[in-house]
Amino acid sequence: MLKNKFLNYINIHTVKSMISMYCKVHHRAEIEPGQSICKSCLKLEIYAINKLEKCLYGINKPNCSKCPVHCYSEEMRNKIQVAMRYSGPRMIYKHPILSVFYIFNSAREVKLPGKSL
Repeated sequence: MLKNKFLNYINIHTVKSMISMYCKVHHRAEIEPGQSICKSCLKLEIYAINKLEKCLYGINKPNCSKCPVHCYSEEMRNKIQVAMRYSGPRMIYKHPILSVFYIFNSAREVKLPGKSL
């Protein structure tokens, strides 16, 4: 149970960090005073967190780029890909521990839930 919550926290924190990094550079003028990201990135963040929490893989969730099930709408998938392409290479400097977790998670084999190979 504790492992589930920790892994979920890591995934959510990683997505939030990546969206925030992207937004602060590309949408600086759109960020309202007192907010950390713009409204469109906040909408993307909420959408991504919702998808992470409802992932059918649970704790065995692969990185979205390796997942055989594409649960994001095409519009949101394009937005998150743009944010992650920008933030991904920069994560090692801003969030090295999250980067290590991401790298280890991407090395895992992806299996469909309920099926064994």
